Amino acid sequence: MEENKEMINDYVETFGEQDQKYLEKWNWGAFAFGWIWGVCHRLYWMLVLILVGLIPYAGSILCFCFYIYMGMEGNKMAWNKMKSTMSYDRFVVRQKKWNKVGFWFFWIMLAGGILYGLYAAL
Repeated sequence: MEENKEMINDYVETFGEQDQKYLEKWNWGAFAFGWIWGVCHRLYWMLVLILVGLIPYAGSILCFCFYIYMGMEGNKMAWNKMKSTMSYDRFVVRQKKWNKVGFWFFWIMLAGGILYGLYAAL
């Protein structure tokens, strides 16, 4: 356990510019899954979004705006929370999986919503 912490600390000290650029990339998992993604990354305060979403009209708008913010800042927030428990390489692999699933989930749901809207209009 102690060796793992030393390895992480050594890696953080050699954190490169390319690594920093990855943290600034868009995170589809955080955008598409919101509070679910947050809980999986120990960002438990995101559970408040469930309650905010219950507010008529304004809640949906606030949640959508916050999900956009999470898409932009999610990698940084998750890394700051998770860097004490996993290596950066493992973190990137995990985020790439979230990104892939979040990307497809978002676009499939959007296409499904459009098709449903067109069908309902007939």
